[in-house]
Amino acid sequence: MKTLVIRSASLERFDALAQKLGLNAGYTDPVEVLTHPHATEALRANYPTVTVVEYPYTGGFCRHAVKQMVRAGSLAKDHSEIIVLCGNVSGGGHFNAIRAAHEAGSNVFLFNTAGELVPAPPAQVRREATRRLLLFPAAVFGTILVLALGVPWLAACLILGKAVSGKNSSEKTG
Repeated sequence: MKTLVIRSASLERFDALAQKLGLNAGYTDPVEVLTHPHATEALRANYPTVTVVEYPYTGGFCRHAVKQMVRAGSLAKDHSEIIVLCGNVSGGGHFNAIRAAHEAGSNVFLFNTAGELVPAPPAQVRREATRRLLLFPAAVFGTILVLALGVPWLAACLILGKAVSGKNSSEKTG
């Protein structure tokens, strides 16, 4: 059984996962950790049995970059399970890492702050991607509507406010 961990949350979350899996207590199955370069040394120092794979790109975990890493051979595709570390209970905010995980295998789990391994099946990921795609035009339309109505309203309030305040100051002096 070969496990891939995508470290998309803090090193403390990885420590919690390591404790749950028993990585320091003679865990024999191979574990690879995909991480950004800034965490590589800490992982190698604290977990010598873990194979650390550096994510060579800046920014979040992108599914296209992971697919390219698998094609290039720097990341294996034969993982029996893939665990995405999350900094919350629901996995919200880690969608890019979850999509990237599905490029390296199909048995994906989220390790949330409650210490639970929650399955993230491909159908759920596709549903979330579709939802985001459908909500994007609504968000753009809402932004345009707020700008189209909000800017003239704000200008009118400023102009009327100055007119009213100017009228009040002339009444006091006169």
